Amino acid sequence: ACSLCHKVTFTGEGRLPQRPIGELVSVMKERGISFSSDILPFTASGKLSGGTFTLPGNVSSQYITGLLLALPIIGGGEISLSTELESSAYVDMTLSSLKKFGISYIKKESGWEISGKKQFTSPGFVRADGDWSNGAFFLTAGAILGSVSISGLDMESIQGDKEIQSCLRKFGCDIKWENGIITASRSNLHGTEIDLKNIPDLLPVLAVAACFASGVTVFTGGSRLRLKESDRLKTVTAMINAIGGNASETSDGLIVRHSPLTGGTVDGAGDHRIVMAAAVAASAASGPVRISGSSAVEKSYPGFFRDFSALGGIVK
Repeated sequence: ACSLCHKVTFTGEGRLPQRPIGELVSVMKERGISFSSDILPFTASGKLSGGTFTLPGNVSSQYITGLLLALPIIGGGEISLSTELESSAYVDMTLSSLKKFGISYIKKESGWEISGKKQFTSPGFVRADGDWSNGAFFLTAGAILGSVSISGLDMESIQGDKEIQSCLRKFGCDIKWENGIITASRSNLHGTEIDLKNIPDLLPVLAVAACFASGVTVFTGGSRLRLKESDRLKTVTAMINAIGGNASETSDGLIVRHSPLTGGTVDGAGDHRIVMAAAVAASAASGPVRISGSSAVEKSYPGFFRDFSALGGIVK
């Protein structure tokens, strides 16, 4: 917005004002933007100018996505990362979209460069990928309860959460592809170790799978999960324990031990992924699960409970 407008006001509610934007605000101030506040709500004034933007790569890939989209409009520039990039697939998706709309870029040792002002041009037709992040919930349901098949997902997708396949296979799940349909089937799951560095959004539902895996599952590399819609290391731990599981929080992940889920009451924490993961857990729990704040699913998957019911889930 700051690449197109001289003044724009942003507001937000819930946890959004608490999410970190300091690093992004700082580099934008260096390139001509003034802010009425460093947290939401704020008004940004001025016109963003091109140049070099130095940012950490381990806080939010959204910083990088926003600047990559702005650089062609403001006359070009360079994004230089001061730390290792995490959630790299989201940046890859942005770069792929830039290419589709006629924007070329140069990959640098620690970032990317877009030279000069460039015009976005429509490719005419774009087919959007099916959503692996949301598909992961139902594939996990198949892994712990029965056989679930999903169409519309691309095996060649660059989405990071496509890794749900390899994660479930690490647990011992049977995953098959046939005629463009992926099927996850119940099997004897076993504990494993999963690095969340590039797939942080999969933690809530993978933690549910871990409850049904013999032994112990260790999740690491997820420190950024504290900055999501909720502090997901805390809220996933609370969700699992509230319904009879055995989860403990670490500095950057979780330890989940095999335990039959008995049901209980879960605080959705205003977090769409906590709500959907709790629903998947309910499908295999011995007792009912009550989820407060279930409307949070509307952020990413408004039809979730409709599809959950279509697969045999009981929702009231």
